[in-house]
Amino acid sequence: MYATLEPIWNAFIILNNKGIKIRIITEVTPANILYCKKLMGIVQLRHMGGDRNNFGVADRRQIFLLTISSETQPLSRAIFSSFKGLAEAQQHLFETLWSKSIPVEQRIREIEEGIAPDTIEVIYDHSKVRALYLDLVNNARSEIMLILPTVNAFNRQQKINAILCLNKSARERNVDVRVLMPLLSDTKERAIIKEKIVETIKGKQQENDNKE
Repeated sequence: MYATLEPIWNAFIILNNKGIKIRIITEVTPANILYCKKLMGIVQLRHMGGDRNNFGVADRRQIFLLTISSETQPLSRAIFSSFKGLAEAQQHLFETLWSKSIPVEQRIREIEEGIAPDTIEVIYDHSKVRALYLDLVNNARSEIMLILPTVNAFNRQQKINAILCLNKSARERNVDVRVLMPLLSDTKERAIIKEKIVETIKGKQQENDNKE
């Protein structure tokens, strides 16, 4: 964040005094948290981790793109343009990043209280998905809610030992387990599911008896 440079900081103060809105997206870290708190007094600040964009837009019609040659001279090169199409594109990019960033107050609280930030990750590795899912079931402390729309869905849960893990969570940690399933019109399907649930419970009871 190169707003720490005195000329830029002074310019922010002047703009703020004139009532001009300043919005900044940056990465808030333990190293710059004190400065970010100071900056919050004169600009609208949001956090986005890992972002390496370095540009600015003024009045939706002028842009400047910055290149970094070194940490000692971070603003050594810049491209300025008032080309309408380019300005509109950069404005759209900024608005997109702004909507995806988080309030700086939230990020500061995460750092100061040691809270892990919220994340969204798309996982394609089947084994990793299974391991993560079972880990969630095995580490639940108060409640588990599960929707199984079909018999096949139940069979898949049983195949990966999820039903056994649910039973273990309920018995050993007193977790409230609730499973939502459709009312099956096929009595045979209902009998199959009931039988498998009973088998799972009996298997767990037998396991506990053996340990005793």
